[in-house]
Amino acid sequence: METLMIARDRQELQAIDVNNIQGYADTAMAHIVTDAITTEKMFVGLGVSMKSATEITVAAGRLWDGGTGKRYAKSEAEDVSLFSYLPVSDERYLNIAVIGQETDTDQEPRDFLVDLSANTTEPKSVYMTTIREVATQVTKGLESASPQKPDAPTGYLTIAYVLLGTSGIVSIELAENAQLMRLFDVWQTVKGNVSWIDAATPKLSSLSSDIANLAAMVKRLGSSDMYVQLASEIAL
Repeated sequence: METLMIARDRQELQAIDVNNIQGYADTAMAHIVTDAITTEKMFVGLGVSMKSATEITVAAGRLWDGGTGKRYAKSEAEDVSLFSYLPVSDERYLNIAVIGQETDTDQEPRDFLVDLSANTTEPKSVYMTTIREVATQVTKGLESASPQKPDAPTGYLTIAYVLLGTSGIVSIELAENAQLMRLFDVWQTVKGNVSWIDAATPKLSSLSSDIANLAAMVKRLGSSDMYVQLASEIAL
């Protein structure tokens, strides 16, 4: 972390001190996201699959907001009914998108000190946790014989497009370009590319040299004998 809290023996501990510890850690993690991983909105998991003719399932996963560095989670799969979006006669696309939101939860009773000298407390019911969760949004496109894909609302990230017909789901297209790749997968891809480059470089260099030699011979051609020689070189 860039900032650390200092604790001392017999020092008063206030609520802001505990909150600052979490805040400093959260800020440091956000910097890792924005500095080294992504500055875009990306998602992990959150796969969209067909559960029935008019219902989809959005799998558990996480949303990475590269603009703020915050991460939001969907801890359980969510079923979404699309029945109300069914077209009357043609087809339409639905945009399935997600956004991150913060919600206070875990309401519990806690005693609060109201008179220090008399040691008097007063009970209150308060939220103990703030969670960053993923919310799902469905945006419908226009019904048409040649339907167009609608855009997600501002601030949302598209995770899939669903094509609906009059009887239900026709197809599901995942937004693979917005999926965050694991560093291990990136390393494997880079490793494969480097191996191909190492193997192909000598061959490409040799081919380039051969083409240059052929080009030089073409420039020197002045008799039929040279054409025969060129044909022989090409045959070889």
